[in-house]
Amino acid sequence: MSDVPIAWFTAEVAAENLITGASGTTASATLEHRSTHDVLSLTWLFAHPERLSADLSLTSVRRTGRYLQVERLWWIWCKTELSQAPATISREDLAFALGAWSRLTDTDAIRGANLYGLAAGSKPLRTRLIGLHRARQAVDAFCRRHA
Repeated sequence: MSDVPIAWFTAEVAAENLITGASGTTASATLEHRSTHDVLSLTWLFAHPERLSADLSLTSVRRTGRYLQVERLWWIWCKTELSQAPATISREDLAFALGAWSRLTDTDAIRGANLYGLAAGSKPLRTRLIGLHRARQAVDAFCRRHA
């Protein structure tokens, strides 16, 4: 029998709480929402591996935000965490995290899309950049409200 990926589900709840807290209800079927959700879930999972709580304390949200500051550093950090997951991350949690990573790195999913006024056929957008930008906005909004 498989274990339930509690740490991943906790990270997803924390991500959703940050997103909805920042912008109210959002259309969860949009690329922006999905990529923001994936970035925040991955960051929460690896920034708080010992914490099985989605409670958004100012300290935990600030800690999450520190990882999101520089796109390249987040990319390297997250990739490293995925390849060398701590023992506190179960095999099932890691499987969900790898699914989120795959969505963030699949440029074919948005190739040729006319997003933000970009012409079809232009260089594909990087989903993780959209997610990181929106994740930083969500964290900043939370910190401003709770400082």
